[in-house]
Amino acid sequence: MKLTPFSTTLKNGVSALVREVTPTDRHLLEIGFAHLSGRARYFRFLGTRKNLTEKELDSFTATNSPDHVAVGALLRGGPTPEPIGIARFIRLPGQKHVAEIAITIADQYQHQRLGSVLLGVLAKFAKRSGITEFIALVHSENTAMLGLLHKFGGVQTVLSGEEIEVTFPVSAISAQIPKSTADKCETRLQPPGQSSTGRQLDSAGL
Repeated sequence: MKLTPFSTTLKNGVSALVREVTPTDRHLLEIGFAHLSGRARYFRFLGTRKNLTEKELDSFTATNSPDHVAVGALLRGGPTPEPIGIARFIRLPGQKHVAEIAITIADQYQHQRLGSVLLGVLAKFAKRSGITEFIALVHSENTAMLGLLHKFGGVQTVLSGEEIEVTFPVSAISAQIPKSTADKCETRLQPPGQSSTGRQLDSAGL
């Protein structure tokens, strides 16, 4: 199953290109990470981080499969590609119908519905892979993310002082995202040719 790249317009009028993440995108992930604020990095990794490790870059840019999908957004109209968002899911071992998600949006493009678009694309991939439930690990102070996932019927479980696990049905995402976005994702998911898991923290700002 492949996603044909498509454009989407954010609430602020900015145009972004949404496409799958590939192994050639390592430099884009490094650029995107460098543009994150310290708070966004902390929410994503639950600790202070200066850079991504080689192992993380390998994992984050792995070729998509039924068990792992990553999609990203690039700002359009600039002289060079600028990564502004990324979302992924990883199917949990031994739980074929459950996948863990992580979403990170560049600070200046948060609250522009980009996260919702990326989450909608993940939901389409998940449905075709037999995944019916998403799990997200969210920092307890990340009220924006917690509030959004609550709209999807998210059930919260406190794991430790700063970590909250939220579970919600994949079907709820399709019901919440705009119909035009859902239709766009559906028409651009093509049948496949030929085409683990550490916990993932979600960043702020859908």
